[in-house]
Amino acid sequence: MGLTRRRFIASAGVLAACGLARRAPGSVGQPSADTSRHFEWIEVRPGVHAAIGEGGNALLCVRAGRSALVDCKLAAFGITLRREAEAFGSPVRAVFNTHHHADHSGGNHAFTADLPVIAHANAAPRVESQFERYTQGIAQAAAQIAQSDRAGGTVRGEVAALAERAAQLTPASFIPRQLVGDSATFDLGGERFDLHHFGPGHTDNDLVIHLPGTNVLHPGDLLFHRRHPFIDRAAGATTLGWIAALEKAAALCDASTVVIPGHGAVTDVSGLRRQAEYFHRVREAVGKVVAAGGSADEAAAIDLPVFEGYEFAQSRERALRAVFEELSAPAATADPAGVR
Repeated sequence: MGLTRRRFIASAGVLAACGLARRAPGSVGQPSADTSRHFEWIEVRPGVHAAIGEGGNALLCVRAGRSALVDCKLAAFGITLRREAEAFGSPVRAVFNTHHHADHSGGNHAFTADLPVIAHANAAPRVESQFERYTQGIAQAAAQIAQSDRAGGTVRGEVAALAERAAQLTPASFIPRQLVGDSATFDLGGERFDLHHFGPGHTDNDLVIHLPGTNVLHPGDLLFHRRHPFIDRAAGATTLGWIAALEKAAALCDASTVVIPGHGAVTDVSGLRRQAEYFHRVREAVGKVVAAGGSADEAAAIDLPVFEGYEFAQSRERALRAVFEELSAPAATADPAGVR
């Protein structure tokens, strides 16, 4: 079946390559005790792992001798990510990008030569446009990691070797080639991957990736769990659309759903609701500044109880300014009903 606006079924080639057997849901696990790994790997369901560190959180699903990966970290660590993912005993056969940002798509180059990399249609031109960001990030990481003792010799060697051959990389090394629209379903050997694009939120190409059989959800950067979010207005971000996307993502969950955020600790549906509440409170407070004819500087100085305990403090002012810009625009819309 070909791609339509509402539904896409993966090609037979991808189905064969990614044939994944269904596994029963399990309880959230603990970080791996393997200290030789560069990433922190947490088994959240049997055979389903979250990879933490060096960019946005990734998801690895291992089934029947094959695996699928959601998000690829920063460019410098794509090779390391693939090696560590496949060290669980199964080759990666498909990759999904939740959106185009470099800390989620940078590692694509480690997969595009021989695997389908799947993303929303709006992601491809945005990935292509940030090619220099990828290559600059590789050079910077190589310089930093050479002076650091936090990475093992294998990782330092991988990053250094990548930096040496970075001139051979092209935009095509990063661009996802299998593109989807508003909805896509990949039936991977009995393990279903449902992809949902709920409209512009964090960007104009966000995908929420749902594994209903294992009850795991990866909403990408629609969820900064207990961290101030990056609101990418240049890439179509809108907090009004973001709230709507969070509502729809929460509707896919039940009380036992494991939610792997784009950034922050693994959580459950309450994390999605808390993120929506954050935006409601911010929009309300910034809206008062806008209504009173106040300035962006006044908005940026806002402090709210909802901010308590939040990380990424350096992003707070930038987020408030982005909301001020959004609400000051002529087409600004009133806040929808809250998510409770």
